[in-house]
Amino acid sequence: MDTIEKPVRGKDVAEWLGISEAALAQMRHRGTGPVFIKRGHLVFYMPSDVEQWLQEGRQETN
Repeated sequence: MDTIEKPVRGKDVAEWLGISEAALAQMRHRGTGPVFIKRGHLVFYMPSDVEQWLQEGRQETN
């Protein structure tokens, strides 16, 4: 049976990334953060979207 990925609240993502909720909100506003889901005033993230966003930001040193 396939497992269903569960959305994570913005406050949990901010804690995971080591940033404030305000910083994550600014990233949403600027369009520079991970893909998010908004339902009313609640904001959710799919863990796979956050991981993909992190991977896209990876850079190798020269």
